[in-house]
Amino acid sequence: MFELPLFPLNLVLFPMQSLALHVFEERYKLMIQHCIDTDSPFGVVLLEQGAAEEGRSRVEAKPRNIGCTAHISQVQKLADGRMNIIVVGRERFKVLEFKHDKPYFEGLVEHIPLSPTAQPIPATTIDGLNRCVTRYLQVLQKAGRVQPGKRKLPGDPLTLASLAAVLLHDVAVSQRQSLLEAEDLGVLFEDLRSLYRREIVLLDAMLSEPQDDQIAPFSPN
Repeated sequence: MFELPLFPLNLVLFPMQSLALHVFEERYKLMIQHCIDTDSPFGVVLLEQGAAEEGRSRVEAKPRNIGCTAHISQVQKLADGRMNIIVVGRERFKVLEFKHDKPYFEGLVEHIPLSPTAQPIPATTIDGLNRCVTRYLQVLQKAGRVQPGKRKLPGDPLTLASLAAVLLHDVAVSQRQSLLEAEDLGVLFEDLRSLYRREIVLLDAMLSEPQDDQIAPFSPN
């Protein structure tokens, strides 16, 4: 167990994911500067209720207790102590106790690596997720949402699952949190395949919808 500064946000950070943040609140400027000075990470946790900015909600901020460590890779100092930072997600953690003795949230946490399954993930399951991700990116490319290009996906199951979670666009934040909280690698694979299949169907349907100028005019009769 160890103490970790916490940054509650309306988003989910995954291991291997890069995230750009603009830090402007005094309490979080203080927190990030502490992390820079000590070369230490902070934790990103999803807000279950309340607002990320102080004073924006009458409801007390309530973060989820499972998040991901964020390691600062780049810092751009701005006026008034504000900062633009880029972080990389590394490890899942669970908050055992929230602490409120500093201007920002802290937690007593423990790392919770994604548990392996009792049996190795079958090659067919790995190939199935690989095909889903490839097809999904092809549909996004067709829609102009991602840059063209062939992408080689990792063969290692844990790396593939982590990357698949990062690449999934337009999914409700609650579903992204469920992926982060998956009990083991097998559950994560099944959840990812289900979400990818659904998103592919939805995107295909949107792309096949006729445009206004393609709709035949109504007959007056």
